[in-house]
Amino acid sequence: MAFSLPDLSGQTPIVDPKTGIPSGYFTDWLARVLAQIVAEDTKQDNVIASIQAVQQQLLAQQAQMNAAIVAIQKAQATADAAGGTGAQSGQAQGEFSALTTSAWTHGPVVSLTSVAAGHLTIYGSGPTQDNNTGVNAISGILGNFDDGQWRIVEVIGGVDTVVYTSGTYHAERDRDDQGVENILYNTADTSSVSIARSTTGAMDYRLDFNAPSCDITACLLQLYVRRGT
Repeated sequence: MAFSLPDLSGQTPIVDPKTGIPSGYFTDWLARVLAQIVAEDTKQDNVIASIQAVQQQLLAQQAQMNAAIVAIQKAQATADAAGGTGAQSGQAQGEFSALTTSAWTHGPVVSLTSVAAGHLTIYGSGPTQDNNTGVNAISGILGNFDDGQWRIVEVIGGVDTVVYTSGTYHAERDRDDQGVENILYNTADTSSVSIARSTTGAMDYRLDFNAPSCDITACLLQLYVRRGT
C-alpha cells in the first residue's frame, strides 16, 4: 500500500484570525500527519530489521557451507595422498585485499607433486566473505558495488599459465540504520568445471582476483585443485 498523507483543504484556515495562532483545524491536521509519519517510519524500521535478519542468516549458512566444503576438500586430499591412484589434490585459503584496479592480486597457492596428465577440477574455489571483509573500506564511498573477476593460474618453473578465466564475484557496500553493510559472494559455478591438462610433475596452482571499481579488504579466497585422470 502506497504511503500517503491526509489532504489539507485550501479552505482550511491555518491561522485563527481572532488569536493569531495556528487554528485548531491546522493543528489537528498536523498531528495526524506526524502520527502517520511516525507509523510509517516504524514500519520501515521493521522491514529493515527483517532484511538484516535474513542477511545474517544467509551469511551464517554461507559460513557453514564453506566449512563443509573445506572439510570435503581436505578429506579428498588425504584420500588422494593415500590412494596410490596418481590423483593429487590440495586446499588453501586466506584473506587478501585488492585496491580499485584491473590488476590481478595474487592469492592462496596449492603445491602438488608427481602430477600425471589428466583433468583439473576446482570445486569450491573462489572469493567469499568472512567477518573481516570490507567493500570500499579504504575510500569510504557508500552505495558502491563491484563485479570483479577471479582466475586460477598454473605455475611450473616460475612460468604462469592461466588455466581458468571464468571466475566472477559480486561485492557491495551500503549503510542502514545499524551501520555499514558489506556483502561479497562468488557468482561462478565450479561444480562441473573439468579442464584437460597435459602437464606433469611438480607444479603450483594460484588463485588471483581483482577489484575493478571498489577497494576490497580481507576477502576470503578459497582455492581447491585436484589433478586426476
